[in-house]
Amino acid sequence: MQNNNPGYDFYWNDKYIDVKSSIYRNKKYWKFQTSENYIADIFLCIGYNHDYSNLNIKHIWTIPACDFRNKIAITISNYNMDNWIEYEIDTKKANKILEKIMQ
Repeated sequence: MQNNNPGYDFYWNDKYIDVKSSIYRNKKYWKFQTSENYIADIFLCIGYNHDYSNLNIKHIWTIPACDFRNKIAITISNYNMDNWIEYEIDTKKANKILEKIMQ
């Protein structure tokens, strides 16, 4: 796969995956720029805490892109967190990998 594929970061299990990440902005929300992506099948959204000096993954969501094709961004906050539970995956393994990378 070539670098900088428009609309996705990698292809896996017959799906185009676009990886997005965000820190916890203003201690209120995560915002993932999707930029009206019509190519990706899934947005893999990684939400970090707000501390750049000690990054920890707080949430990971695998969100079907078909529901957000015409959107500029996906915003997830504590106020609408329940709407995203079905897309959330466990972060424990991801945080262990991040710890090793940051050493």
